[in-house]
Amino acid sequence: VPLSYSLTLCKEAGTKLRGAVFDWSRRWQKDWGDKEGLVVLTEIFAHELSFSYVRPWRRVNAYNGTSVRSLRHLRDMWEESCRKVEEMSNSDLPSFARIELEDDEDIVFEVKAAVEAQSDILETHQIPKASCIS
Repeated sequence: VPLSYSLTLCKEAGTKLRGAVFDWSRRWQKDWGDKEGLVVLTEIFAHELSFSYVRPWRRVNAYNGTSVRSLRHLRDMWEESCRKVEEMSNSDLPSFARIELEDDEDIVFEVKAAVEAQSDILETHQIPKASCIS
């Protein structure tokens, strides 16, 4: 049984998301296509960068137009965005990232600002490291 099945018991997730997770779990792997699992945004940590984003418990469909196959895939795409920003000069136009959510507005942010905010967010919320995905 996939880990996401436990989300069907979580009332904060909302009925539509819980139904999607249940359906996803019922079709366990035979109908998944290239996806390895669901990615659900469950928490948005407080920071001036995330000021207007207050609706957690949303399924993540895509990152910069690329369909998200797994949490690891999303992390890899994010790290690639970070590498591109590091290679940019100060005169280049800002680089933005877009997280497309199911049945909700997309989350759009400047990658460089998010990279700079990451250490503050980790420290504020006592998170030891940014990613534990191997």
